[in-house]
Amino acid sequence: MNIPKLLLIGAAKSNSGKTELAVKIIEKYKDLSIIGLKVTTIHEEAYHCPRGESGCGVCLSVKESFTLVEECSIGNDKDTQRLLQAGAKKVYWLCAKASFLFEGFKAFLSLVK
Repeated sequence: MNIPKLLLIGAAKSNSGKTELAVKIIEKYKDLSIIGLKVTTIHEEAYHCPRGESGCGVCLSVKESFTLVEECSIGNDKDTQRLLQAGAKKVYWLCAKASFLFEGFKAFLSLVK
């Protein structure tokens, strides 16, 4: 799949500076109508929250393969809200079981075409 002008930011663990880097890039290039996507992978066999929390309920709320929601609120410290505050045109959050990441990403692409 060829997706021009796609920038991926990833890391092997949480709290490694991914959102900070994304915010800096968005602030610098916000005139380019940036659309952000935060991805949370649910590993069903894992016994810990992928967001570094416990008992928040996000993973349990994904009943099927994935959820994809648009962030519409500014003013909190959620990563998606910070991307909007930095100047992203739109921001989405994909929360997907590991085996359905590609399907979730395709759903995101169909929204932003």
